Amino acid sequence: MSATLRLDHISIYVRDLDASAQFYQKVLGLAEIANLAGHAHVRWFGFDGAHAIHLISGPAGAPPARPIASHFALACPDFEARVAALTQANVSFGDYYGRKGHIGVRADGMRSVYLQDPDDYWIELLDAPDHRP
Repeated sequence: MSATLRLDHISIYVRDLDASAQFYQKVLGLAEIANLAGHAHVRWFGFDGAHAIHLISGPAGAPPARPIASHFALACPDFEARVAALTQANVSFGDYYGRKGHIGVRADGMRSVYLQDPDDYWIELLDAPDHRP
């Protein structure tokens, strides 16, 4: 069997669909795309022209504890501008070790910051001007 798999989308449960949609639009700058499943309790947000994050209205109440090691990462060709926009919007971010306002440097030399969405999912933003596998 050949390794021909590729990521298509990420689906996550959210407590408040509208609040989460605002976060993914305004903080991450993702555009809402057509929800081809047609479910009113689901909203789709595209990135890089080929992938999506599906927000699914889930149960209310406090989200479970989410360790930072359990995250998804988005590559940013405009990393400096993204970090500046987070700072200007007073969005809390930090490095992997939880140092608020810090930009981390991974073992592979790539800079990154971590932030949480309204449901405490961790998102890593990478300084990745070039696409890599």
